[in-house]
Amino acid sequence: MKNLKIWDKEYGILDYKGKIVVSSKTIADVFDKRHDHVLRDIDAAIQTIKKTKFCIFSDGNIFRLNYRDKQNRQYIEYMLTKDGFAYIAMGFTGEKAAQFKIDYINANGHFLRPAGPHFPARQGHVKWSV
Repeated sequence: MKNLKIWDKEYGILDYKGKIVVSSKTIADVFDKRHDHVLRDIDAAIQTIKKTKFCIFSDGNIFRLNYRDKQNRQYIEYMLTKDGFAYIAMGFTGEKAAQFKIDYINANGHFLRPAGPHFPARQGHVKWSV
């Protein structure tokens, strides 16, 4: 994991080989899920994606890494870009997942609206919360 650079410790935002990513461990914490369940969901999503015509999506948005804990045991962790994270999180259920989905839809609706006299540009930025 020597290629990781921490951008924002509070939200787990990292730089991995020039891509802004978030760890599967952070996703597990934010959504109150067990990390092994998040790993299972990511593995299943990758297998599903690979069966579609968009099979390269996971290659550029989901990165599998190995790390060692304090007892030197090796574990798996994924780094996900914003798109990889959104793809995985859309499959989650529960209150936090529902709030994320609503926030994501609302945020993207603002981004996709054309700018102009009838559609003034929005000021500031969108903060996603779960």
